[in-house]
Amino acid sequence: MPVSCVEFTLDAVFRARISRLWQHELMEIRMNASRFEAVDNDQVVGWLDFEPEGDSTAMTHTIVPEQFGGRGIGGLLVIHALKYARDNGWTVLPYCSFIQSYIASHREYVALVPADRRAQFSLPVD
Repeated sequence: MPVSCVEFTLDAVFRARISRLWQHELMEIRMNASRFEAVDNDQVVGWLDFEPEGDSTAMTHTIVPEQFGGRGIGGLLVIHALKYARDNGWTVLPYCSFIQSYIASHREYVALVPADRRAQFSLPVD
């Protein structure tokens, strides 16, 4: 009986991941002068705010309204914003705690944060 329960849980998790991937394929990420927006069926379902700060880009907030939560939209926005930053030579100041956590657990993006500012965001200095 416990094995069946575990198999069901893993199957449900697997189905949820497939569902999220499918939803993300339908979602569009738009960018304007100060924001990346996740848009689903012409409705903004989340956004990530940024602004220039010296020679860097301050990423200040990632917002997903409660009714759209749990679909991975915040993570999708952060991934898109960090890839855009990397592809366009931006340095990033992750003031948003969600972005800080993402960078901390995805070390390939640490290099986007200036070395002399990493400690401020609890990121590895080296």
